[in-house]
Amino acid sequence: MAVILSLNIFKIESVMKRIPSVIGVLALLMPTCSISAQSNSPYLFFKPVYAFSTASEQLNVNTTTVNGETFAKGIYGSYANGVAFDLGFGKMINSTLGYEIGAEYLLGKKITAVYTSETTDQYSDKVDALTLKPVLVIRSGNDLLAIYSKLGLAILVWSRSYEDDQFHTVDAYGTNHLNITTATENIKPKVGFTAAFGISFRVSEAVSLFTEVNGQLMSLPIYKGHFTSYEDNGINTLADLSVHRSQWVYVKSGNLDNQPDTEPEQRLYKPPNYSYIGISIGMNYHF
Repeated sequence: MAVILSLNIFKIESVMKRIPSVIGVLALLMPTCSISAQSNSPYLFFKPVYAFSTASEQLNVNTTTVNGETFAKGIYGSYANGVAFDLGFGKMINSTLGYEIGAEYLLGKKITAVYTSETTDQYSDKVDALTLKPVLVIRSGNDLLAIYSKLGLAILVWSRSYEDDQFHTVDAYGTNHLNITTATENIKPKVGFTAAFGISFRVSEAVSLFTEVNGQLMSLPIYKGHFTSYEDNGINTLADLSVHRSQWVYVKSGNLDNQPDTEPEQRLYKPPNYSYIGISIGMNYHF
């Protein structure tokens, strides 16, 4: 009986000695478990993006005419060039797979072509757009430091093209005219593709920072436009212009000659490039 009692006391003492070690291990595991739980929590994200246009399309031409000889230089790229702001919601379904839904507003950079001969004419245009971007997120690593990629759709829900032109003309009487015009063009909704690759790291319980390279593949379905101002030697003559001179529509085929003054001008449809490669630094707020 004394031997059994002695063994029980020995076991109790052994267990008691292990309790501090077990508590220490649990203390170390608790933050990890907490972070792991938070890794699947929903979050809001915000990121500014600088978009570099992809050099895949001729947008306009710079020309210089001297002594009857014209030198031309093409302007290449995309209208998706400028600063964008992206705001949205995301959630990791598990440690590897998640989703995000973002809204991106891109302020297009003005693209200007210069025509120089006896006078200097300038033709400038830019595109602003609002795009929704639902994407699938694939992540590798832990919540403190992770590498991720995104793949999804770029849904163009609103967009406008703006033009500012300044050019010279000579009428039938030999009078010189300085024309300054502004115009806008309407763009239909369009679905393209978007992708991103980046690195994120946790800086606090609620905040993580990330840096990424992202891109977009899309063209713009512009379908009509009109002048919003037409100055001739300082006088706004927009009200005096016929419908044919003040409005236009884009068509894939049609008669481009002898068009009536009572109908908008028909122009051949050519969808401009709206693809880009961008870089961004952003923040996730977990809640």
